[in-house]
Amino acid sequence: MKSVPLWLVAFVAILTITLPSLAVAQTLPEIQQERLEARVTAIAEERDHEVLGTLQRYQRLVLTVTQGSVQGQTIQLETGLDPLVNARSYHVGDEIMLLMLSYEGRRSYQVVDVVRRAPLLWLFGAFILVTLLVGRRRGLMALLGMALSFVLVRGEAR
Repeated sequence: MKSVPLWLVAFVAILTITLPSLAVAQTLPEIQQERLEARVTAIAEERDHEVLGTLQRYQRLVLTVTQGSVQGQTIQLETGLDPLVNARSYHVGDEIMLLMLSYEGRRSYQVVDVVRRAPLLWLFGAFILVTLLVGRRRGLMALLGMALSFVLVRGEAR
């Protein structure tokens, strides 16, 4: 078996060490994300649209941002162009959550979900009511214990 010359091993080692440092790294633009809440104020256009062989509802929504750094601004957003399993139709007055992506002075928006705050509060109230009606004093003590544990866990997280 023929041995590899020492100068070749040294040359490869030097190239391996120095070449990565000579490469110029490409810097990617910094993308900033922010969650917003908005209300559908109008539907500018609405039609059925074919996406990958299935019909989906296409909508061009006019939204007014209700929470976030761009609060009060009106934006237009197209939905229904991407293939989705459970495509949703929106109506005037719906409150939705948006994801705003900002990069190089440009902004893009995506619908994340609908705001479900009111139904969740009703469900929470029903849970407390049933717990108090069924458990009475024990139910009250369980709710107080749960509230105390939430306060303690949240205090440790900070």
